[in-house]
Amino acid sequence: KSPNAFLIYRKAFLNELNRQNHNLRMTDVSKLVSNYWKGEPDNVKDAYRKIAQEVEVELNEKRKKTASYKIVWKNSKYSSRKRNQCEKIKKDKSEVNTKF
Repeated sequence: KSPNAFLIYRKAFLNELNRQNHNLRMTDVSKLVSNYWKGEPDNVKDAYRKIAQEVEVELNEKRKKTASYKIVWKNSKYSSRKRNQCEKIKKDKSEVNTKF
C-alpha cells in the first residue's frame, strides 16, 4: 500500500530527529509528530499530499512492470487448505459430541 501524506511527513520528521541525535521513544515521537502535523499550514500538508500521489503513481507503475507479487484469493490452494482444515476440525468436534 502506498504511504499517505502523514506517513511521508512522519518519515521526514523521524529522519530530522535522527539527524539531530534525539533519542525519544516511539510513543513520544508519534505524539510529537501528530501535534506538529495538526499545526502545519495547508500549503505544507498539500505539498506532502502531492508527494504521496507521486509515490503512489511510481509504485503503481512498478507493480505493473513486476507482477511477481501474488494475491491470495478465496479459491487459491492456500485458502482452500485452511478452509478444509477448519471443516475437518468442525466435523471431528461434531462426531465427538454425538457419541455421548
